[in-house]
Amino acid sequence: PESKHDPEDSAFDVERATEMLHRSGYHDHALKLANRAGAHELYINIQLNREEPNYDDALEYISGLEPQQGLTFLKRHGRELLSFRPTETTGLLMHLCQGLVNKGGRGRGRPAKETRQGFDEHIEDLLPLFVDHSDELLLFLEALRENDVENGAKVPAVIGNPLLELYLARWEQSSKAEA
Repeated sequence: PESKHDPEDSAFDVERATEMLHRSGYHDHALKLANRAGAHELYINIQLNREEPNYDDALEYISGLEPQQGLTFLKRHGRELLSFRPTETTGLLMHLCQGLVNKGGRGRGRPAKETRQGFDEHIEDLLPLFVDHSDELLLFLEALRENDVENGAKVPAVIGNPLLELYLARWEQSSKAEA
Protein backbone atom coordinates (compact mmCIF):
# COMPACT_ATOMS: atom_id res chain seq x y z
CA PRO A 1 0.00 0.00 0.00
CA GLU A 2 1.06 3.57 -0.72
CA SER A 3 2.01 5.55 2.31
CA LYS A 4 0.86 9.12 2.69
CA HIS A 5 4.00 11.09 3.42
CA ASP A 6 3.64 14.77 4.25
CA PRO A 7 6.78 16.73 3.25
CA GLU A 8 6.22 19.18 6.10
CA ASP A 9 6.36 16.34 8.63
CA SER A 10 9.51 15.08 6.97
CA ALA A 11 11.21 18.50 7.18
CA PHE A 12 10.20 18.80 10.83
CA ASP A 13 11.47 15.29 11.56
CA VAL A 14 14.79 15.99 9.81
CA GLU A 15 15.27 19.15 11.81
CA ARG A 16 14.35 17.46 15.06
CA ALA A 17 16.45 14.36 14.38
CA THR A 18 19.42 16.48 13.35
CA GLU A 19 19.19 18.58 16.49
CA MET A 20 18.91 15.47 18.68
CA LEU A 21 21.95 13.88 17.04
CA HIS A 22 23.92 17.10 17.34
CA ARG A 23 23.02 17.61 21.02
CA SER A 24 23.92 13.99 21.75
CA GLY A 25 27.39 14.48 20.29
CA TYR A 26 26.78 12.60 17.04
CA HIS A 27 27.88 15.54 14.92
CA ASP A 28 28.93 13.50 11.89
CA HIS A 29 25.57 11.71 11.77
CA ALA A 30 23.73 15.01 12.17
CA LEU A 31 25.79 16.53 9.35
CA LYS A 32 25.15 13.56 7.07
CA LEU A 33 21.40 13.75 7.73
CA ALA A 34 21.27 17.52 7.19
CA ASN A 35 23.30 17.19 3.99
CA ARG A 36 21.12 14.41 2.57
CA ALA A 37 17.96 16.35 3.41
CA GLY A 38 19.32 19.53 1.83
CA ALA A 39 18.90 21.31 5.17
CA HIS A 40 21.64 23.85 4.49
CA GLU A 41 21.00 26.07 7.49
CA LEU A 42 21.08 23.08 9.84
CA TYR A 43 24.32 21.83 8.30
CA ILE A 44 26.05 25.19 8.61
CA ASN A 45 24.75 25.77 12.13
CA ILE A 46 26.09 22.40 13.26
CA GLN A 47 29.52 23.18 11.82
CA LEU A 48 29.66 26.62 13.43
CA ASN A 49 28.11 25.71 16.79
CA ARG A 50 30.19 22.66 17.62
CA GLU A 51 32.51 22.62 20.59
CA GLU A 52 35.30 23.02 18.03
CA PRO A 53 33.68 24.80 15.07
CA ASN A 54 34.64 23.57 11.62
CA TYR A 55 34.90 26.83 9.69
CA ASP A 56 36.69 25.25 6.75
CA ASP A 57 33.93 22.70 6.15
CA ALA A 58 31.23 25.36 6.54
CA LEU A 59 32.97 27.48 3.88
CA GLU A 60 33.40 24.48 1.60
CA TYR A 61 29.73 23.58 2.00
CA ILE A 62 28.63 27.14 1.23
CA SER A 63 30.88 27.19 -1.84
CA GLY A 64 28.94 24.24 -3.24
CA LEU A 65 25.63 26.09 -3.11
CA GLU A 66 24.13 28.27 -5.83
CA PRO A 67 25.62 31.79 -5.63
CA GLN A 68 22.34 33.32 -4.42
CA GLN A 69 22.01 30.74 -1.62
CA GLY A 70 25.66 30.98 -0.68
CA LEU A 71 25.45 34.76 -0.34
CA THR A 72 22.35 34.40 1.82
CA PHE A 73 24.26 32.17 4.24
CA LEU A 74 27.30 34.43 4.20
CA LYS A 75 25.10 37.40 5.08
CA ARG A 76 24.03 35.44 8.18
CA HIS A 77 27.35 33.86 9.13
CA GLY A 78 29.93 35.96 7.32
CA ARG A 79 31.03 38.05 10.28
CA GLU A 80 31.95 34.95 12.28
CA LEU A 81 33.61 33.30 9.29
CA LEU A 82 35.59 36.46 8.51
CA SER A 83 36.80 36.55 12.11
CA PHE A 84 38.22 33.04 11.94
CA ARG A 85 38.93 32.55 8.21
CA PRO A 86 39.28 36.05 6.71
CA THR A 87 41.19 35.12 3.55
CA GLU A 88 39.04 32.10 2.71
CA THR A 89 35.76 33.91 3.44
CA THR A 90 36.75 36.91 1.33
CA GLY A 91 37.74 34.60 -1.52
CA LEU A 92 34.41 32.80 -1.28
CA LEU A 93 32.50 36.09 -1.30
CA MET A 94 34.36 37.16 -4.44
CA HIS A 95 33.70 33.77 -6.06
CA LEU A 96 29.97 33.83 -5.25
CA CYS A 97 29.57 37.41 -6.44
CA GLN A 98 31.33 36.51 -9.68
CA GLY A 99 29.03 33.49 -10.02
CA LEU A 100 25.99 35.68 -9.46
CA VAL A 101 27.14 38.13 -12.13
CA ASN A 102 27.89 35.37 -14.63
CA LYS A 103 24.66 33.53 -13.95
CA GLY A 104 22.37 36.54 -13.89
CA GLY A 105 24.10 38.62 -16.48
CA ARG A 106 24.45 38.56 -20.18
CA GLY A 107 27.52 38.56 -22.31
CA ARG A 108 30.93 38.53 -20.71
CA GLY A 109 30.09 38.74 -17.03
CA ARG A 110 28.01 41.90 -17.35
CA PRO A 111 24.79 41.80 -15.39
CA ALA A 112 21.63 42.89 -17.13
CA LYS A 113 20.11 46.10 -15.75
CA GLU A 114 17.47 44.24 -13.76
CA THR A 115 20.02 41.89 -12.19
CA ARG A 116 22.55 44.69 -11.57
CA GLN A 117 20.23 46.35 -9.06
CA GLY A 118 19.82 43.07 -7.18
CA PHE A 119 23.57 42.50 -7.32
CA ASP A 120 24.24 45.98 -5.92
CA GLU A 121 21.78 45.30 -3.09
CA HIS A 122 23.71 42.13 -2.25
CA ILE A 123 26.93 44.13 -2.11
CA GLU A 124 25.30 46.70 0.17
CA ASP A 125 24.16 43.93 2.50
CA LEU A 126 27.64 42.37 2.57
CA LEU A 127 29.62 45.51 3.42
CA PRO A 128 28.77 45.49 7.17
CA LEU A 129 30.38 42.05 7.48
CA PHE A 130 33.75 43.68 6.92
CA VAL A 131 33.52 46.15 9.84
CA ASP A 132 36.68 44.85 11.51
CA HIS A 133 38.33 43.64 8.30
CA SER A 134 39.32 46.64 6.20
CA ASP A 135 42.11 44.76 4.37
CA GLU A 136 39.67 42.08 3.25
CA LEU A 137 37.07 44.72 2.33
CA LEU A 138 39.65 46.43 0.14
CA LEU A 139 40.44 43.15 -1.65
CA PHE A 140 36.75 42.38 -2.09
CA LEU A 141 35.86 45.79 -3.50
CA GLU A 142 38.92 45.90 -5.75
CA ALA A 143 38.00 42.51 -7.21
CA LEU A 144 34.44 43.68 -7.90
CA ARG A 145 35.71 46.93 -9.44
CA GLU A 146 38.20 45.04 -11.59
CA ASN A 147 35.46 42.74 -12.85
CA ASP A 148 33.33 45.74 -13.85
CA VAL A 149 36.27 47.44 -15.58
CA GLU A 150 37.24 44.27 -17.47
CA ASN A 151 33.68 43.88 -18.71
CA GLY A 152 33.25 47.50 -19.73
CA ALA A 153 30.64 48.18 -17.07
CA LYS A 154 30.41 51.36 -15.07
CA VAL A 155 31.61 50.85 -11.50
CA PRO A 156 28.52 51.45 -9.33
CA ALA A 157 28.56 53.79 -6.33
CA VAL A 158 27.98 50.86 -3.96
CA ILE A 159 31.48 49.66 -4.90
CA GLY A 160 33.21 52.90 -5.87
CA ASN A 161 32.29 55.01 -2.84
CA PRO A 162 33.50 52.64 -0.10
CA LEU A 163 36.59 51.87 -2.18
CA LEU A 164 37.39 55.58 -2.45
CA GLU A 165 36.86 55.97 1.32
CA LEU A 166 39.30 53.12 1.98
CA TYR A 167 41.90 54.62 -0.35
CA LEU A 168 41.55 58.03 1.32
CA ALA A 169 41.78 56.54 4.83
CA ARG A 170 44.95 54.67 3.88
CA TRP A 171 46.44 57.77 2.26
CA GLU A 172 45.65 59.77 5.41
CA GLN A 173 47.30 57.12 7.61
CA SER A 174 50.42 57.04 5.46
CA SER A 175 50.59 60.86 5.45
CA LYS A 176 50.40 60.94 9.25
CA ALA A 177 53.07 58.24 9.52
CA GLU A 178 55.43 60.26 7.32
CA ALA A 179 54.89 63.50 9.28
